Amino acid sequence: MMRSRTARADELAEVQRIEVASGAPFREIGMADVADMPPLPLDVLAAAQRAGRVRVVVDGVDRPVGFAVLDLVDGCAHVQQLSVDPAYARRGIGR
Repeated sequence: MMRSRTARADELAEVQRIEVASGAPFREIGMADVADMPPLPLDVLAAAQRAGRVRVVVDGVDRPVGFAVLDLVDGCAHVQQLSVDPAYARRGIGR
């Protein structure tokens, strides 16, 4: 069963891997510029994680398969980045 929780600091490299992997489908539809975008830098992710603004969706063994980085814009929650590992795509994880 999938569940969501706050990301741990030791998972940020996996968050980057998921972000890179999630770009592959864009290449398949001719959007290589999106597919080739670098992931959020570790220092940016670390600051967001320390502030409790990185959420991960984890599989049955507590391994991240998707994530969201949240921010505040004009006092309202804003999704800065949302990515799902392509192996777990089309299951409603990003909704």
